[in-house]
Amino acid sequence: HWEYNSKGRYANTQPNDGEELKANGVVIKETAGLFIGAGMEAGTLLLRHAMGDNNGLQMQRNRPIRIDGLLAGQSVIIKMISSSKDSHGISEVSNLEGEVGESTYKAQNINTYSLRVVADGSISFTNSGGVVYKEISINEAVADERPQLPKVRISQVQEVDTVINGMDKTFKRISLACDDPQATIYFTTTSFGNIKDYQQVYKEAFLVERNCYLRAYATRGSQYRDSEMLQEYIEVPLSFPSEGKPWVLDPEKLDRGAIATEISTDTYLISWRWLVDDPIDVCFNIYVDGEKLNPSPLRKTNVSYRKEGIEKIEIEAISDGQAFERSEAIFLKNAHLEIPLNRPASGSNESGDYDYIPGDCMAADVDGDGQYEIVMKWDPSNQKDNSQGGYTGNVLIDAYELDGQHLWRIDLGKNIRAGAHYTQLMVYDLDGDGKAEVACKTAPGTIDGKGNYVLMNNDDPQADYRKTYNNKDGIIITGPEYLTVFSGLSGEALATTAYQPARNYISNWGDSYGNRSERYLACVAYLNGQTPSLVMCRGYYTSSFLWAVDFDGKELKTRWLHESKKAGVGAYGEGAHGLSVADVDGDGNDEIVYGACCIDHDGSLIYRTGLGHGDAMHVGDLNPDRPGLEVMMVHEETDAAYGIEMRDALTGEVIAGTFAGTDVGRGVCADINKDYRGCEFWGHGNSVYSAQNSIIGSKKPSANFRSYWDGDIQEEVTEKGKIEKCDGVSSNKTLVDFASKYGAGTNLIKATPCLQADLFGDWREEQIYYDQATKSKLLIFSTTSSTLYKVPCLMQDHHYRMATVWQTSAYNQPPHLGYYLPDYIEYLKEQEAALEQIHSAAPIVEKRYYDLTGRRIEAAENGIFIQENIHSDGHISRLKVAL
Repeated sequence: HWEYNSKGRYANTQPNDGEELKANGVVIKETAGLFIGAGMEAGTLLLRHAMGDNNGLQMQRNRPIRIDGLLAGQSVIIKMISSSKDSHGISEVSNLEGEVGESTYKAQNINTYSLRVVADGSISFTNSGGVVYKEISINEAVADERPQLPKVRISQVQEVDTVINGMDKTFKRISLACDDPQATIYFTTTSFGNIKDYQQVYKEAFLVERNCYLRAYATRGSQYRDSEMLQEYIEVPLSFPSEGKPWVLDPEKLDRGAIATEISTDTYLISWRWLVDDPIDVCFNIYVDGEKLNPSPLRKTNVSYRKEGIEKIEIEAISDGQAFERSEAIFLKNAHLEIPLNRPASGSNESGDYDYIPGDCMAADVDGDGQYEIVMKWDPSNQKDNSQGGYTGNVLIDAYELDGQHLWRIDLGKNIRAGAHYTQLMVYDLDGDGKAEVACKTAPGTIDGKGNYVLMNNDDPQADYRKTYNNKDGIIITGPEYLTVFSGLSGEALATTAYQPARNYISNWGDSYGNRSERYLACVAYLNGQTPSLVMCRGYYTSSFLWAVDFDGKELKTRWLHESKKAGVGAYGEGAHGLSVADVDGDGNDEIVYGACCIDHDGSLIYRTGLGHGDAMHVGDLNPDRPGLEVMMVHEETDAAYGIEMRDALTGEVIAGTFAGTDVGRGVCADINKDYRGCEFWGHGNSVYSAQNSIIGSKKPSANFRSYWDGDIQEEVTEKGKIEKCDGVSSNKTLVDFASKYGAGTNLIKATPCLQADLFGDWREEQIYYDQATKSKLLIFSTTSSTLYKVPCLMQDHHYRMATVWQTSAYNQPPHLGYYLPDYIEYLKEQEAALEQIHSAAPIVEKRYYDLTGRRIEAAENGIFIQENIHSDGHISRLKVAL
């Protein structure tokens, strides 16, 4: 909004129309609350700096300045100088009393006006000519003789038992009262912020469904002072669907996901899924080239095996002594799976030549066979950040089977710009038919997987909406905008609707070239606790919008649209370069953690912290000793109270963190040290913090991704294709470097995997990269480490599965579980022990004996041996015997 002129001052480049002053779309904090009058043409407002006593806000026109929300009796102090040799001052005031005048001082002499507010409300004052405002201050103290209304009180709290999404819940019904029967009571349960931005009139008792800060006050016209503010913390019993375990909401029908990962030429790590719907007594047999490998069924989900020339490996699942499933394993040669790609041809446009590079990937079952397919985005090498000018190549979207079969290609066309903040690809089963759909923003010129244009009304597929703004070319801020759902199996467009809100929904995004209006985020969330919705988001530096949309297999229908258009209110300015989906209040419905604020499942605001924008965020059970979930986030604003913080995901209360005084661009939260409960976090400086906010060390790991890779239950960190073992105290240890060992390429902008998720095998996560040399292959890496722990498929934990969907939105962030794994492992051990007792009670029908080398012997011999008992229910128990 400003440009530096020859006199060393910043001049406004746009007319001002009774608004607060902004720079780059953000209100200038030194002038916040001052609404500069209409009619200030470009060049007539000047910001003077580095001029000593002459610093200030210079106005070259006699226009009013307005201040809102003042009280009668408050004093207003204004210090100013003339900007010329003429005498100028304040010529006109509104709702103010005191001595004013335009010739009360000579040029360059500071004059001070002491004025008093006459009545509650807005004031204004107008300069007589060119002046420099040096100070405008308000004395908050008011000598107000009006009677004050009695304070609002909670007159009754009633517990209400109900059932939400199949869960027994206890809510609280709150009744309010004021001893003045003619007073009007206003209240809000939105935590933080000005109550008047969120207030509603109290009419009758209302239901409180979650922990919150209740605020209320009474008012009764200008002849009375408002009552004191009631602020009461209402605590509602907090319970969650999972309670420390995987939240199984709407799991996909997955196969066994068996893999054989080649560790060396003759050694394999064989692993497979433990599914949430497996029978409680499930165990497994392994067949190698038709020969049973294990003498008795296995309770674990991974085995190392050594043999050359293996052709086929199968996993047999057993329950109650009977086999119920047999699956063939996929071989991962050289510890990874290669998927050949149909790389697009290079291209050329107004900005020059470009080629294509594999970008973000999504995993979903598009054909209903229980195996994930890969949907990926092809990024042109000339992709741009929103702040940059330049024409980009078209964004392309492909789908592949794991064996490399190319299913389809979508071309988003020239009216969708390429860059990390533009296309947010959502791939998920949106209509419940067992096959995933693909959804993203489209425009005239988009071609679906069947070769047909995606269009609405009479829009022109050949139209070109790329223009030059602010000397930046290739910018797209006009033209139709769509949201389209495509078939994940064929790429065919199934439904298209107008994107909400459109760019011109508001007049001022904070810039004139789409840097703010064209920043998008997206996720899938179960907003009603039963079916998935798309949530498409627009804006986060200033105005922010979240649009919830449902797809029923035929049509797209709006569920709700959240709007935050006022500075300091709602989600305005609180968003991040990513978002997260979580049930923060335990009602079985997903909420949206939108950076420094949280949006409820119905689109209303739960809280805003006021900490502002940030580049990285993590949500999960980060501190297992507190109820509910936590959020860890870094912040960009240098004056933010916390540059890095951990907060309660439900209330927004900060429970750990530190001031930074600088832009903290990256941060990670992960359980890297077994000596400390919960997850450690880091980002600013070298310190590593515990969930309890103590500094545990200064060996800060890389700040990009957390990962489950080796065999323990702590987490590792990933950066630029390298996985490291860290504890925050001692030096980091590299476990594998995919970039140097395999030539793996990472995401161009974010240096992350194309995707990280539990794609197959046991519960450890896979990472997808691309072949840096040819850019024509995806490389899916799986761990080569065995593990003692058996954990259900991570993708069947709802919190984790939703995270794999939003993971690639804007700046990729890693998925987190919705539970604390070490505690869940202890629970599983108890369950396993109880199961052993149940099985051991069944009669023994056969006994087998083995020596300590594992060699079977015919009968018990003197010494120490292993007795294997075959029970009537098919279970096998073992004990060590000494004779």
